[in-house]
Amino acid sequence: MAVVNGENYRYIDMKNDSGTVRHMLEDTQARDDVADLKSATKESDYSLHQINSYINDPTVGITTYLASWSWENDTRLIIGTTSAYWGAIFLNKTNIVFSHSGQTGKYLDYIVLGTCRTAGNFYVICLSIGSNRFGQLVAVRLHQTLSKYTFDGTSHLSSESYDNFRKYTISYQGNGVYTVVNGDYTDTIDISNFSIVVDNVTVTFDEQNLGFAVNSSHGNKDRMLVYGVGINRTAWNGRKWFAFGDSITYRGHYIPTANNLLGTMSTKFGHSGYSYAELATVYTEMIDGTTPDVITLFAGTNDFGHNGTISDMVSGMRTIIDGLYTAYPKVQLIIITPLQRNYSGSASGEIAGLGPNNLGKYLIDYVNAIKEIAQEYSIPCLDLYSCGGINMNNVSVKTEDGLHPIATYGAVLGHQIGNFILGYMPFD
Repeated sequence: MAVVNGENYRYIDMKNDSGTVRHMLEDTQARDDVADLKSATKESDYSLHQINSYINDPTVGITTYLASWSWENDTRLIIGTTSAYWGAIFLNKTNIVFSHSGQTGKYLDYIVLGTCRTAGNFYVICLSIGSNRFGQLVAVRLHQTLSKYTFDGTSHLSSESYDNFRKYTISYQGNGVYTVVNGDYTDTIDISNFSIVVDNVTVTFDEQNLGFAVNSSHGNKDRMLVYGVGINRTAWNGRKWFAFGDSITYRGHYIPTANNLLGTMSTKFGHSGYSYAELATVYTEMIDGTTPDVITLFAGTNDFGHNGTISDMVSGMRTIIDGLYTAYPKVQLIIITPLQRNYSGSASGEIAGLGPNNLGKYLIDYVNAIKEIAQEYSIPCLDLYSCGGINMNNVSVKTEDGLHPIATYGAVLGHQIGNFILGYMPFD
């Protein structure tokens, strides 16, 4: 038995072409030490079983492009192409866990990290983890009749990890940066400035989308991989999250970690430098025909820092909240207070520290007003001013400039925000 990331599992032994292999299946009653899992993962080249109901859940949103996927004996995922050459599946997630199958003729070579649409064609940027140029990035043109691809010639993974037990965890950190964990080895891959020529076309990184690319030159349905998408199944799995706020949301460092924890599919609406009064003029961008399940409002620091009045901030909040409830009466709103700060930015009169500002108000005055509005509307409020972990002793370490959290601390906040949302249920 084992518990991993809040999910409960049991082990079963299965026989295949390579002998007996230990797999991991969900068991809602399991309670045991995660060390059992760590030892189990070293028993074979493919050791983790994807939670079957998760991969087959239509809310997961698997997208295929000239490819197909199916389960083999409910134990192994088979991916094949529906075209003559390249195809891909996209898991629409920012974190995946998988391992090789190890069976002859059924193996995994290419992990999709990003996509690019240019010159009328669709390209994927992949990481090679097979024996063919291990660790290199390759740009692949997905097409029904043509097979076009170019390797970058540089290995981005620790050479030792190829011979490890081949269980990989790949996580998107934002801004084109991924971490790849394999056993004791952790590598960082930055494809934000990726540029390579494929068939006389320059391919660059447009957006992240983790998945798997397949090449039918080895035979249709020749790629067997395991064992899935490493995200907890929660009540929010597959649900839509709108993240609305100022520059901290625009940078979005907290969003990938919260998505991974919740299993949500997020859309970011971030506006650098905006106060609540200004956000009230643009919030209708979220009313676009897509019904969200949860909306977070994370702002207020610019109301303080730009010497806005508390009454204007409150008025802006009311406009946003009333408008969102009118459009989405069933949505779960979450309000997040500003973090503590020590910032003196480019705006005229920008206030360093916690105050007072030019109006004689302290940041805590704005925080308290935000909490009062949340209480009035009975909206859950995450008070990051009080429990966000940033204070005058460590603000220079946890932020880029006294205000904006660095990427790694943004991930910490994402864990906190995700767990806060987990305390509530979607309302259908």
